[in-house]
Amino acid sequence: MSEKLYSLEFVQEMSGGNEEFTKQLIELFIESVPESIEKINKFYEDEEYEKLGKEAHKLKSTIQTVQIPSFIEKIKDMEHIGKTGEELDKLPGLMKEFNEIMPKAVEQIKSEV
Repeated sequence: MSEKLYSLEFVQEMSGGNEEFTKQLIELFIESVPESIEKINKFYEDEEYEKLGKEAHKLKSTIQTVQIPSFIEKIKDMEHIGKTGEELDKLPGLMKEFNEIMPKAVEQIKSEV
């Protein structure tokens, strides 16, 4: 498998070593992120940038929790662009990376559980 895109260190720290709680947080990630990916892509396709920004905002804390360092700043950029409508020209590149990184991170985390 390619390089690990995430770290569960923060999740384990948050759970205080409680394996059941760690597992619940990971399962929540696995269940919710694909839906968010789908929504963000639909909002992008439909040029509903404000909704895209709101969904990116929801996803931001999840990305920070499972520590996907390659995308923490980028999801903030997506949120900002969506909310302000500024720098829309950056969005295609961010979307491309988003669709490369996020599904891979979900699959990697799934394979660890």
